[in-house]
Amino acid sequence: MGHELYGPDGRPQMETIRLTRAATVVLFDWLMEVDEEAIPHTHLGQIQALRDLTFALEASTFSGGWATVEASEAALEIEAAGARGEVE
Repeated sequence: MGHELYGPDGRPQMETIRLTRAATVVLFDWLMEVDEEAIPHTHLGQIQALRDLTFALEASTFSGGWATVEASEAALEIEAAGARGEVE
């Protein structure tokens, strides 16, 4: 394994990814709905990485208590507007 993936203590290095709340909610909702067996992958590690991402998004999304159906619907609209170039 590459040494850059592990810290001096032998534990995996962690990364921080910054997403808008809208993107976080949309991505989490999608990951919860998608059938992981239907996701194209060439290595089991890719599926595990998606599981880890889902867990991290769940912790982030629900820790603040702001993940609701209304928030999910609003987040979808915000992200769709961004995809159409309507939001900077």
